[in-house]
Amino acid sequence: MTAKTVCLLRPDKAGDSLKTLPALRALQAARPDLELHVVCSHHNHSVLEPEPLAGLHLLSPEWKEMIEETGEPLFASGAPPEHFDIAINLLCDPFPETDALLAGISATEKFTASKAAATRANVHLVSFPRGTPAGADETINIAGIISQSLQTDLCRVLPSVPRSPRLLPQDLEEAEETLGQKHGKWLALCPFAGVKPRNHPNKRWEAFLTRMTYARWKRFLARITQGGGAYSRYFLFGLPQNAEQLKRMRRASPLSDSIQICFPSSFRALGAYLKRMDGVVAVDSGPLHLARSFGLPSLGFLSGGDQERWFAGRVPGELLLRRGLLDRYPMTWEMVRAFRRWEAASSATGPGF
Repeated sequence: MTAKTVCLLRPDKAGDSLKTLPALRALQAARPDLELHVVCSHHNHSVLEPEPLAGLHLLSPEWKEMIEETGEPLFASGAPPEHFDIAINLLCDPFPETDALLAGISATEKFTASKAAATRANVHLVSFPRGTPAGADETINIAGIISQSLQTDLCRVLPSVPRSPRLLPQDLEEAEETLGQKHGKWLALCPFAGVKPRNHPNKRWEAFLTRMTYARWKRFLARITQGGGAYSRYFLFGLPQNAEQLKRMRRASPLSDSIQICFPSSFRALGAYLKRMDGVVAVDSGPLHLARSFGLPSLGFLSGGDQERWFAGRVPGELLLRRGLLDRYPMTWEMVRAFRRWEAASSATGPGF
């Protein structure tokens, strides 16, 4: 009997693919009879690439424009089969572009949580237990969409599958070559997000880095004869287009010589960099989700939003500042105070967090 071909749509950000990985792995464990394909974006391609899939189909960066013009998606590589048995939109929130993408994929049956898309005869609407994805772990939301579409209970399998992405040898080699041999404690700083509303004001990050490293510098001088516990190096992560902003942040610090700016070659490669760190400080972004997936001690500066949905569960050594007191973005003094609390709690657990 020929295996059913299933197409999963994940044309969004890298953080969303991290939330999808456990559900995807649970599906592979529960239904090895299925031939699984994933339609992905450039943002999340590196996360999904090592997974044992029948096909990984990379959308062109211009796919949204092509959908509007022709009604058909444009692929940069790995064009999918002409027809699938089942196509499933994994996005829990409705987006017109993804509705159009689902319409452009040829499949006998289609499933989606978007009411706007579920108007054709072969498109079935899936629902959430609460009527909305809000307030529930996003991975469970995604698993629920797949479970309803394929009549398979994935929630019983989810606890047994890993949540972090698979790193390839070239990722580990890149991180080792760029970062060098490790001495002392290292701290990663990830001040940028792929979604503009989650990017905090740069001036606050500059002031935070200045005050945080200045305090560390004074403590280092006080403890130098005892081999104190200050971080020996700091790493600022971003994309090449963030270079000038990162340079300004580094120049603002009295420890600028101890701060290295890094541009990993892919989001998956960033995981290899972060795994060498003793802690990660980040905004609400893919890097923060990546650090959590590896169980790394992390301090998250959020900007409001649904914490129960996107940051479900408790990671050891984690502190999340949900929003600022007077603004959705925490003020510098709030960031510094949260950092001190996080650092004090981490130090209490012993050296190296």
